[in-house]
Amino acid sequence: MFKKIQEKNSKLNCLVQCAGIGVAFRCYNINKRSMHSMEEFNRVMNVNVFGTFNVLRRACHIMADNQPDTNGQRGVIINTSSIAAYEGQIGLFLLNYLWE
Repeated sequence: MFKKIQEKNSKLNCLVQCAGIGVAFRCYNINKRSMHSMEEFNRVMNVNVFGTFNVLRRACHIMADNQPDTNGQRGVIINTSSIAAYEGQIGLFLLNYLWE
């Protein structure tokens, strides 16, 4: 994707990241005696954490070639996040813990 952006536009001035997924499961369901799926947890982490980082590093690589503006900036990056960090749902225990 970034290669196409660079070929078509030669530079990148702004990145807005909105990607994110969530799965609402309990860490452990005592009634079903089942644990949260590590596969689902890894999928969420791959998209939300590793995917976000990967997009950031690729955007920075392209923006580094931009000429600095009058404030010395080479581009703008906006990352969005979720309200779930403040208003937790079942299964989003990690987000609630991080913001306490």
